[in-house]
Amino acid sequence: MDWRDSNMAGDMWTWKISLTRAADGSFELNALQKSMTGEDDYEIDGGEGLRGGEAVLGAIRDLFLDDMLQDCYEDVHWKSIFKAVRALSAPLAKEMAAALANEEGEDEDEEE
Repeated sequence: MDWRDSNMAGDMWTWKISLTRAADGSFELNALQKSMTGEDDYEIDGGEGLRGGEAVLGAIRDLFLDDMLQDCYEDVHWKSIFKAVRALSAPLAKEMAAALANEEGEDEDEEE
């Protein structure tokens, strides 16, 4: 997934978030912010050795809660993320969607 963003000072950058499958079947998550104005790149290690939808979902959430990305956490479009993950592993995308639905159900139960 890639997108462009900027801050109030007008600094421009692009983000690339990648989820890769390791030889042992686990997953690794990373993000890279590349400046379009010559500043240093900023990398976020989202985790490695991730197994299962719940672990990957949690790692993505943690990645978006990083100081550099937290302002866009509320705008995370999970369906788009699941669609991108489905291209890598349909079962993983299904597990992630189920884990998110379970969490949202728990949140609703807590409010009652």
